[in-house]
Amino acid sequence: MKNYLKIIAALVVLFFTTYHQTQAQTYFYGGIYANTTWTLANSPYIITDTVVVFPGDTLTIQPGVVVKFDSTVYMEIRQATLIANGTAA
Repeated sequence: MKNYLKIIAALVVLFFTTYHQTQAQTYFYGGIYANTTWTLANSPYIITDTVVVFPGDTLTIQPGVVVKFDSTVYMEIRQATLIANGTAA
């Protein structure tokens, strides 16, 4: 009986973890006018139109963050800084 309770508890935790991860997503387009960090908690970032990081500003993309672009859009870095450190995985 205890094993069944452990299995059920594990499934509940797995469900809520998976549910939470699939709900987090951020749609983004336009300008970045200040230092900005894209976090794993708001990933994936779905870029729906051109993104511009303006001069003197920094966009930091945390390890593990997924950024998806629509097929016709891009990111432009105008004398700005992009920091995108990946993970070993």
